[in-house]
Amino acid sequence: MPVLTLEMPADYALVGIHSSEEDYRLAFLFNQVLKASFVLSKTSLDFKNKTVQFPIFEWENEADYCCQYLIGNKQITNTEQSDGYDLFSGNINTINYLIPEKKKIDFFLKIEGDICDKDLNDFVARINQIPQVVSAYLIDTNTIKSTKNLIF
Repeated sequence: MPVLTLEMPADYALVGIHSSEEDYRLAFLFNQVLKASFVLSKTSLDFKNKTVQFPIFEWENEADYCCQYLIGNKQITNTEQSDGYDLFSGNINTINYLIPEKKKIDFFLKIEGDICDKDLNDFVARINQIPQVVSAYLIDTNTIKSTKNLIF
């Protein structure tokens, strides 16, 4: 019986973005400054038995024949610890990461399709010009162990 393996497509790039903005606000800034058209996707990434959801903002750039996805790396969930009234009762915040080995990155921009290195470097430079973005840079996708989390 043949064995099926799941592999990431080779034609994608990943940009790490550091910013303290909310995801919807960053998508709005990208739309204004980069002349993009990011919209909130109808589906979110669900992990850990659907207790953690990562919203996705997507842009199908028909002019450059590529699709771009903006997704946050951090998601905070609020859980009730216990019903008792002791020192450890109450709500507890848990931080979940899309890519756990890249905890310092706030957002990822996944770019699929026809990618030219020169155009990609120019695009990242334009992202870095947005005042609310602390830094943006290309990530070597071979260094990521959790690539299965980027399949959507």
